Amino acid sequence: MKITFIARAGFQIAIRHIARGEPTGASFWTAGASAARPRFGQRRRWVRAGKNTGAAPLCERSPDDLEPVELILNPRPPKTAGYTMIDVMAILCILALLAALLLPSLTTARRKAQRISCNGNLKDINLSYLVWAGDHGNQFPFELSVTNGGTMEVADQAWRTYQVMSNVLSTPKVLLCPADQTRQWATDFTTDFPSNHISYFVGLDGDNTHPEGILSGDDNLAVGGIRLRSGRFTVNPNAPPSWTADRHVNYHNIGLADGSVRQASDIGLANAILNASNPTNQVRFVMP
Repeated sequence: MKITFIARAGFQIAIRHIARGEPTGASFWTAGASAARPRFGQRRRWVRAGKNTGAAPLCERSPDDLEPVELILNPRPPKTAGYTMIDVMAILCILALLAALLLPSLTTARRKAQRISCNGNLKDINLSYLVWAGDHGNQFPFELSVTNGGTMEVADQAWRTYQVMSNVLSTPKVLLCPADQTRQWATDFTTDFPSNHISYFVGLDGDNTHPEGILSGDDNLAVGGIRLRSGRFTVNPNAPPSWTADRHVNYHNIGLADGSVRQASDIGLANAILNASNPTNQVRFVMP
């Protein structure tokens, strides 16, 4: 490759000087040979040192009188320093520490947001109870017989009470708690409306004359450590149920007959059941 470059450089210079009528000789080839020593990625050529017209021809001047001009072809990219193993380990440790600090806070914030959204669902449900009762002589669905448009005879199935109120509930999505990971939204109130789309129990002892009566609430309840399943349960205020830990944290939601919704702990739930007790000192819940 060097020989080819030398020959090409010398030949091009000779042609130029022959065209100008300038002599050529051994010194010319010496100049060409001296010029043809490029480094990797570079190419050198020799030009006249003087710019005046009286300068001696290239072939009559020694290589020491010539000025090199470098043409850089395809230069190598500069080397950049990479991360060392210590740098990588330090970054990973910092990320792990940040994750350990932030994840609990994010989880707590997400659960709090879900509880607030659940609270809003129960407000919609309680408002639907009141609107429905306003259209039916101030009586709730479970207080009226089926022939009168209520659910008294089938009140042991919670979904039937909610289905009767479908016109005022508008959407079945409000019947699902955002923190309920075991169920999915129903698409309608008819063909796709079994109990596995409902997260809230029905309180059968709520009425307009007793504002503290419990109408609805989160259905993750347990008595004696055993979770309540679908069906009707009579709750004794002296042995109230407690919340399970698979829904919200510390506080859960219950809806009262006056349309309000409370966030209650286990103690708050026991007090709400005590205040909601009827003359028989019992409270009936229908679990979905």
